[in-house]
Amino acid sequence: MRLFKYLLREDDVQLSIVKDRCKKIIDLYEKTNKFLYRGMKKDYDDLTLIKVRKDRHPKDMSIVNFEKFNAYFQEKFNYKARAEGLFTTSNDTMAANYGKEYIILPVGDDWKMIWSPKVKDLYVDSLNTKYVDQYKLMKSYIIGQEEKALMSGNEVMIVNCDEYYVINNTYNNLAEFNDLLRMNNVYISRDWLGGHWWSGIFNGGRWKDGIWEKGTWKGGVWKKGTWKGGVWESGNWDNGTWKGGTWEGGWWKGGLWEDGIWKDGEWKNGTWLNGTWYNGTWYNGIWEDGTWKNGEWHGGLWKDGKWQDGYWFDGTWEGGRWIKGGIYNPLKSKFEKSIVNPTEFYKQIGYKR
Repeated sequence: MRLFKYLLREDDVQLSIVKDRCKKIIDLYEKTNKFLYRGMKKDYDDLTLIKVRKDRHPKDMSIVNFEKFNAYFQEKFNYKARAEGLFTTSNDTMAANYGKEYIILPVGDDWKMIWSPKVKDLYVDSLNTKYVDQYKLMKSYIIGQEEKALMSGNEVMIVNCDEYYVINNTYNNLAEFNDLLRMNNVYISRDWLGGHWWSGIFNGGRWKDGIWEKGTWKGGVWKKGTWKGGVWESGNWDNGTWKGGTWEGGWWKGGLWEDGIWKDGEWKNGTWLNGTWYNGTWYNGIWEDGTWKNGEWHGGLWKDGKWQDGYWFDGTWEGGRWIKGGIYNPLKSKFEKSIVNPTEFYKQIGYKR
């Protein structure tokens, strides 16, 4: 799913360059709803550009078979595919046998695919094939027919390619990509395991980690991560960092709120640094600064900010400006200091000691 989040964005210079440089493979992915994967031992960031090795030596395959296959591919296709090719497959499970699987984006329009409808993995299949029958395997190889190559799930060797980009494969299944395309960026009732969310609608499921740029959250559970902007309509926020956006309703259970607009909902615990609170119920946590317009405060520490209206039930007030509001059980609360002296402050809030 996140692949198309990257590729469909128009306002990022780097992504625009990637779309232009990798148009051929992107068009192929969109036609087939299949993707080429590569298992790799190293960890890479998304959209890392990697050069294709042209002097590859065999790690597992015997040198005899390696040279034999190369000689055949050189004679038939004019490429030493085992030495200079980029090994891929549309079967991510098979790719995982060789390392962490990444979606790959070959750069340019001149690359070609060498593959066989009969060979899942040339190294494995050659081990299980008698020497005399290995030539039958080699003769089954073709060049081109890219759509069929992706649909086959077999090993695909990409040749005449100098560079490729990698993207982390952190999704549950390819159906998530299809849902995105069919449903106009709507993500329904699945777990988001990690990565970068650029825009769209999240409706149900669990967000386990990642960065949210913008979009609409309609429901689900947020476990951790960073929220930068957008609209939160409903759901449970367990932990993470909120940097900006609009919260319309739901349950905040813990985490750091840096800035934004809170329209309604329940705040169970966490730290509020700044922003505007319009309505809702606060149960516990630390309020550093910001503007409180209305709602109920049931406990926690208020350090600074402007209280415009609402109902204070319990908690500790350290400082700030109280304009108006109601206080229940004032003896339970602790008003330590404010911008006015204690006598004037109690007078201001209408409490007689």
